[in-house]
Amino acid sequence: MASTKQQEQNAAKTVKVKLIKPHTHAGEQLDPGAELSVSEADASWLTEHQVAERTDTPAA
Repeated sequence: MASTKQQEQNAAKTVKVKLIKPHTHAGEQLDPGAELSVSEADASWLTEHQVAERTDTPAA
């Protein structure tokens, strides 16, 4: 399990994703093809649920 400090650092990092399904983000309905900057955790959730694909390379 990640420490609180590691979780805070991951939350501060943003990555770019491109939606592949319709999705509501921050109360706004977005269509496939929309590009977003989201936290690392949100990007993981979106890709795991096949809602978006990353358009950048994950941090090592």
